[in-house]
Amino acid sequence: MARILIADDHALFRQGLRTFVQDNVDRADVVEADSLESALEALGDDGFELMITDLGMPGMEGPHSLTAFREAFPAVKLLVMSALEDRATMLAALGAGAHGYVPKSAPPDAIVEALEAVMAGRIWMPPAIAAWGPAVPPRAEVPGAESGERTPPRLTPRQREVLQLLLRGASTKEIARSLSLGEGTVKVHLAGLYRALGARNRTEATAIAARLNL
Repeated sequence: MARILIADDHALFRQGLRTFVQDNVDRADVVEADSLESALEALGDDGFELMITDLGMPGMEGPHSLTAFREAFPAVKLLVMSALEDRATMLAALGAGAHGYVPKSAPPDAIVEALEAVMAGRIWMPPAIAAWGPAVPPRAEVPGAESGERTPPRLTPRQREVLQLLLRGASTKEIARSLSLGEGTVKVHLAGLYRALGARNRTEATAIAARLNL
C-alpha cells in the first residue's frame, strides 16, 4: 500500500486530486493537509512514500521550504503540483530537491505519468522544460536520502545552525530573523531536527543535544 499525502489549501482541488490518485494508484492510502502545519503533523506519522504539494499553501515559502522538507523527510518523495508554470519556478523547485513538477493545468495522462515516474524513483518534469534547454539544475544533496533511511544519520548544516540558536533559547521567529528564513521554513527545519535527535519537542531536543554535546 502506498501512503500519499496531498498538501493544498484549496479544498475542492485537494479532494478532486485525492479521488484521482485513488483511481490511478493501486491501493493508495491518501491523507490530506491544508497547510504547512497540518502537513508536518501528518508526516510525523512515518510511512509516507509520496507528498504532493502546492507551493502556495499557508506556511510554504517556495523552494526554501522544499529543501527543508527534503532534509527533514529524506525518504518521502516530493511532487510539486502548482498553478505556477514559469520556467524559473519549475527549475528552482527541481533544484531544491523536488522529484517532479506538474502544472495544475496538466492533462490527466500527464499527471498519471508523473505519479508513476516519481513513485518509481525517477525525476519527472513537463516536456516543455526539456525543450527549453538544460532541464534540471544540480539537485540539492540530502544526507540519508539515497540510503532510504527514515531520519538523517547526521544533522545538516542548516539544522546545526537552527540547533545552536535553539540552545540559546531563541524562538521560531528569532531563528527565522537570524537566518533570514521564513518562519514556515524554520518549522520544517525544526521538524527535521527533532526527528534526527529522536525528540518530540524543543525541550527534549535541547536536552538531548546538551547530553550529546552537539
